[in-house]
Parts: sequence; C-alpha cells; structure tokens
Amino acid sequence: MGLSLVLVKIIFDKKEYLKITVLFFTAIFGLSFILFGIGYITGFIQEGYTVSRYIIEFIESPLAPFFLISAMHLYNKSKS
Repeated sequence: MGLSLVLVKIIFDKKEYLKITVLFFTAIFGLSFILFGIGYITGFIQEGYTVSRYIIEFIESPLAPFFLISAMHLYNKSKS
C-alpha cells in the first residue's frame, strides 16, 4: 500500500486519490478476511484460506498500483 500511495502522490498529487487508494487496499483486505472467516465458520478452512490468499496476493503484486493508477487516469480524463 505504501508504494501505491507514493506512486499516486507523485503522479496525481490529489488528496482524494490517496483516500481512494487507502480505501481500495482496506476493502480488498477486508474482503479477504471475511472470506477466510466464512471458510472457518463453515468448516472449509483450507478453501477459505486459499481464496483469501489469492486475493491478498493481488494487492501484494504490482497489479494493484497498475489497476489503481489506470483507473484514476481514466477518471481524471473523463472529468476534463
């Protein structure tokens, strides 16, 4: 998340986009936690862990900042 915040700050320098970045990472982490919890409650711990792990790997990879910056760039273009 830190790297993504730095990149968004350098490219756009808008406080609104920094908040969106934090919200994005928090939502992905929350979704992963909820899916793991559902797997734990239902007795499918391994399956819940596997799905949760795939989601967390997305935000650990360079795909997350790429996705965020691309989406923000398109949003910025549509406002102009």
